[in-house]
Amino acid sequence: MYNVIDIYEALGAATTSIGGFVSLVCVCFIVICWSKIFKKANRAGFWAIIPIANLWVYFKISTRNHILWFILSIIPITTLIAAIAGAFGMAKAFGKGFLFGLLLLFFPIIGLPILAFGSSRYVGTGN
Repeated sequence: MYNVIDIYEALGAATTSIGGFVSLVCVCFIVICWSKIFKKANRAGFWAIIPIANLWVYFKISTRNHILWFILSIIPITTLIAAIAGAFGMAKAFGKGFLFGLLLLFFPIIGLPILAFGSSRYVGTGN
């Protein structure tokens, strides 16, 4: 006979396994999206999997002063400001408007595939 604790432990293990699998699939999908976006911007796609280098490439693609925004993204207090600048810069770099920048900022799981697999072209930051 099973007791209630055993059932809850089994349910917790199954939930953790399913959640881990779903998380892994989401991370792989986002890495593929970033790789496609980097390729559209004439950068090597493998930069999407290298932890700090992908930030450097992201700000190089999306902002004019990429060194400043890269440094600000590493400092914990200013990370939110750098994320805002990166999202709106990325939208502008791909010829999109303010609303698409909001989409990238608040719902990147929707905005990144649109940039990666859509017909948008990289127009640059105006350097």
